[in-house]
Amino acid sequence: MDIEKQKTTIKTLYIFLIISTIFSFVPMAIPQILSITLILTVLIIAYFYKFKGNDDGILSNHMMYMIGTIWISGAFLALGMLAAAGLVFSYGDHTIIHNAMEQITSGTMMDEGDMMSTMANYMVENKTILILSSVPTIGPAILYFVYRITNGYGRAVKGYRIAKPNSWL
Repeated sequence: MDIEKQKTTIKTLYIFLIISTIFSFVPMAIPQILSITLILTVLIIAYFYKFKGNDDGILSNHMMYMIGTIWISGAFLALGMLAAAGLVFSYGDHTIIHNAMEQITSGTMMDEGDMMSTMANYMVENKTILILSSVPTIGPAILYFVYRITNGYGRAVKGYRIAKPNSWL
């Protein structure tokens, strides 16, 4: 594959990651599913080109960088979500959930509308703790991902390799 095709492939994959990041912030199921699908597609394609190409080429270099970006960001995001969940569990007001559980254990079944209403009320009641716990725990993973994608895309547009594609920064 010639260098221009390689650059086009690299830029296309970075654009897919950018679109995936944008979709991940849309609070609806379809964009979330598309976001996950795009990230997995980029990961599979990156592994394919990494193993197919030569280790000295720009394509293989950026593929290693993308693979590292996805896995490291995913690990940071998972740890951040666990930390945020711990904070919400420790400091949140779970009265609404407890009341719903008592209603269910007493024999009253909740339909989908009741469950959605309970969840919406829980989110409203705990909005402050949800935001305050998410920003410091999940925010750094998102910033890290955006930094890596921006850096990689900028270098790909100029036709440059990543100096240390296996590094964490």
